[in-house]
Amino acid sequence: MLNTSTQLDRRLTISISEAAHLLGVKSKTIYNQLSAGSCPLPTFKFGGRRLIRVADLVQLVGSDAPPESGKTHIEKSSTRF
Repeated sequence: MLNTSTQLDRRLTISISEAAHLLGVKSKTIYNQLSAGSCPLPTFKFGGRRLIRVADLVQLVGSDAPPESGKTHIEKSSTRF
């Protein structure tokens, strides 16, 4: 996991679980939104892992208009398994 903002500055991508931790939501919330097509963060697969660009995460948190989406926040899923 990320310990300091300097580590975040040095990376181009982070995992779904790292992004969830930084956003204060569960990774399952992000995966549910990806499945529903409503996740405000664009992701991509690389080597079997789904990753998020740090720049997109910073843009989501730091602006009113998240990248490639009309939503401005990640909604907690009400689906329970």
